[in-house]
Amino acid sequence: MTTLTAGVIDILHFRLDIPWTGERPMDALLSDLERERIARLGLPLLRRRAALSRAWLRTVLGQLRGEAPEQVPVEITVHGKPFCRGGPAFNISHSEDRLVIALSTEGEVGVDIEMIRPLEDLESLAALVFSPAEQRQLSTLHPAARLAAFYRGWTRKEALIKAVGKGLSMPLEGFSVDLGETGDNALLSSEIPELLIEDWQVLPVGCDAQATLAVAASATVQGVRVIHEAQAKATGMW
Repeated sequence: MTTLTAGVIDILHFRLDIPWTGERPMDALLSDLERERIARLGLPLLRRRAALSRAWLRTVLGQLRGEAPEQVPVEITVHGKPFCRGGPAFNISHSEDRLVIALSTEGEVGVDIEMIRPLEDLESLAALVFSPAEQRQLSTLHPAARLAAFYRGWTRKEALIKAVGKGLSMPLEGFSVDLGETGDNALLSSEIPELLIEDWQVLPVGCDAQATLAVAASATVQGVRVIHEAQAKATGMW
């Protein structure tokens, strides 16, 4: 059975434009509720991506837990965060044809990936979702650099919100992250009483030029390992 390393977050990176390659039919791995929700999605492309995401998630969790994928007890909190009793801690994010699954042995974890696409009114959007400090940092950048910086900030904020697991009841402007390209913990400050910056880490994760990726965790993280689909197969990740 595959195991995780304490202090290391594994991020499995999949492409959803690649056909399913599992040993069993993809649909057979999903729960009845998952199939019902996917069936309600309007476009065939969205249904396919959603089914692939859930099938890969269940395949990975089943490998880690020593269970058949369809038997993994994936539950949802009242705020919509998926979890498994008995672990591992995990989180999932997808954007267009990209899927990432973050895994940890302890604590809480959140992950977000976003494909970088042009935005019509970047400054107005930043005013809605960024703290004053983040808006000031964004405004100091060259206009050509602001789009990528906005996405870096958004993925880092979203990863933390998902890790905390309270949904958008946590005010976006109540905490600040660094928008820079590199660095260790990007969480700079928090005005939210239950969000103490010493309890959380927000980590930029390397990605290609088309997307931004970030992970947040409550435990002390010693490292992040990104495993692409082909690499994971080659190393026997599942």
